[in-house]
Amino acid sequence: MAARTATATRSTAADPELGSTSPPISGRLLDSYARSIRTSRSDATVDRVYIPAVEELAKYLERIGHSGRVGAIRREHVEAFLLDLRERPGRKG
Repeated sequence: MAARTATATRSTAADPELGSTSPPISGRLLDSYARSIRTSRSDATVDRVYIPAVEELAKYLERIGHSGRVGAIRREHVEAFLLDLRERPGRKG
């Protein structure tokens, strides 16, 4: 399964300009997303699940050397992240 993670990393490195003008997933964008979730009429579970999940995705992208910019995140990055979650001891993706 590590091969899939490596593939996602290589595809990002191949196009460094991809998503260069979009904001990073962490920082102000994550704060704005969290505020939006918290002020919506959604269940409190959404706050406890979605926000930490986005934070975990941001950490994963940083760990593989991805810029974390929203416009550069592709399906293969999310799939590799979900596989990474499944491979972690005691976690289910």
